[in-house]
Amino acid sequence: MSRSLFLVLLLCWHATVSGNDFADAIADFDNRDYQSAASKFEQLRNKNNKDADFLFYLARSQYKTNNYREANSTIEYLVDLHPGHKEAHNLAGMVYMALLAEVNIFKKMGMARSALDSWRRVLELDANHVMGNYAFFSYYLNAPGLAGGDIDKARDVLTKLEQISPPYAELAKGLLNSKLENTADAEKHYLRATQLIADRAGPHFAIAQFYFKNSEFEKSLASFERYQQGHKVWQDPSDAIAFYFLGNIHANLGNIDLAKKNFTSALSAYPNKQIQGLVKDALNDL
Repeated sequence: MSRSLFLVLLLCWHATVSGNDFADAIADFDNRDYQSAASKFEQLRNKNNKDADFLFYLARSQYKTNNYREANSTIEYLVDLHPGHKEAHNLAGMVYMALLAEVNIFKKMGMARSALDSWRRVLELDANHVMGNYAFFSYYLNAPGLAGGDIDKARDVLTKLEQISPPYAELAKGLLNSKLENTADAEKHYLRATQLIADRAGPHFAIAQFYFKNSEFEKSLASFERYQQGHKVWQDPSDAIAFYFLGNIHANLGNIDLAKKNFTSALSAYPNKQIQGLVKDALNDL
């Protein structure tokens, strides 16, 4: 075999291995095995450090494995290379919100402002970006007033959501009415959202939380089971959060063994520091 042909075959073989490795990492990501995905993406980084799709996968994997500062660094590098990457800016907002729980009180306002700036950039790039608008709605609805929370601003964003995404507007109406303790209206909108966003499990988790808040634990369990059966994507709660929530449902139903089992599973599912603390407290309270 000639040296030139050998080199061509060798290069082709390496390209195939790299492609297969990338596909394997994506498969792990899609199967919600974020620990494995993050490890594989990191190993491939030197070969793909300019590719927007690869960097976005890497950043999401870092976010989902609670490596928020690493995710933030990857996103900053990504948007330097690709400043118009809307989804990266949206993810940046999510990362800054996750970092809120890890920084001291003096840095929390700065993190919140950075999150809002990221989502503002999303809407500068695409005023009709559904998740960017939904992020603003959720922030304005839930943040304390000193940090920029404002229910009237939340209502303004809801008006925009009604125009660009009636399904997510229904979910937002569920959240708003729950906040206002309009229980019947909240339930109606949540149920409508589960019908309109039928290809996603997330709305079932939202209504499960609503029922839990209102001490309807049997309904909460039924909705959570529908969430478990549905199609979950990376934006949905981590397995640690899901186990923790299910443990709380069972604890309130008096199913102590099941509560303990799920809390223990939560601790084994790579919880972040905040969830780890909550789970340990819940176990101590059983």
